[in-house]
Amino acid sequence: IYSRDYNFSESDLEDILIVNYNKGLSSKLVFDGLESFLNENNDITILDTSRIELYIPDLESNYIDSEGFSIRLNYLKNDNSISLTVKDVDEYDNSIIFSKGNMLDLLRQSSSSNSGFNAFSIEGLSSEYNFSNLIIDTSEGYLPQIKILYYE
Repeated sequence: IYSRDYNFSESDLEDILIVNYNKGLSSKLVFDGLESFLNENNDITILDTSRIELYIPDLESNYIDSEGFSIRLNYLKNDNSISLTVKDVDEYDNSIIFSKGNMLDLLRQSSSSNSGFNAFSIEGLSSEYNFSNLIIDTSEGYLPQIKILYYE
């Protein structure tokens, strides 16, 4: 078995979002104010065009295996992970867009019933021989975004 050598220290991982299947690294996404927005607006209808956008910087440490890389978006609720959707990423992608409006309705229902919503997570899915390393851009202007389209 060949392993692409990525040596990460705890301080390296502190302020970045990273997904690395081989090393078992996943990331947690917390959108400030999302839960309170959903609680305060529990009578809105969220449209299916709502989405979560993540940007991939052009870094040498980003590497997507030739077979590609599948990223799963999960919903974290009371220490449980609920799979929402999967997106395939290849070496030419500069962003990942998770479009699934009903996931936001799920969040709104969860937050209004105080059933424990706290974050999303992103993790890699692949074969045991995939050495992809994906870093999500968190620099100013490229922070992960959640775009909620709704009507009252």
